[in-house]
Amino acid sequence: MRPSPRHLPTALVAFLLALLLAVPAAAAEREPLLWRVHTDAGSVHILGSMHMLRDEDHPLDERVLALFDAADTVVFEIDPAEAMSPALGQKMVALGMLQGKENLSDILGAEGKAALAEYGRKSGTPTAMFERMQPWLVSLMVTLGEAQKAGYKPELGIDPFLMRRAREAGQATAGLETAESQFAVLASPDQEVQVG
Repeated sequence: MRPSPRHLPTALVAFLLALLLAVPAAAAEREPLLWRVHTDAGSVHILGSMHMLRDEDHPLDERVLALFDAADTVVFEIDPAEAMSPALGQKMVALGMLQGKENLSDILGAEGKAALAEYGRKSGTPTAMFERMQPWLVSLMVTLGEAQKAGYKPELGIDPFLMRRAREAGQATAGLETAESQFAVLASPDQEVQVG
């Protein structure tokens, strides 16, 4: 059964958390999320990515590194120049801020306000900092914060790690889409759907 649009943010957070919990098991087995597509014209390898990993999830599988090093061009979700730019976080925050005089408290129902307040109490996070943010950005920040508390680090994620490796080796790289297009997708549902 597909989640309704109203429950999309909840389903997305649940999916992301499930992926985070699945990483240790996959890492323990050391089986990379790696696929090969082959035609007469050649082969393409597709590597599943995790944006955050723990220290113990490294080193990456040697098969992945060997294929990566042998690749003519490496295509990432987002072009490495954009992904590694300090302006990326600024773009995300700019797109994730509420417009006008509306505050997060105006959008969240009683249940949402209570849940956010409880999160603030348990985590020691001052939830007042979320007041001018759209619900999707708050959800993303809470999820990333909790992942970091569990030992996951953005700089150890597969993409950042391989982007640095490609830059050091002078490898050709490209991106499938822009970060701004991804942020726009997150921000596109109306606030009722985001709060869902």
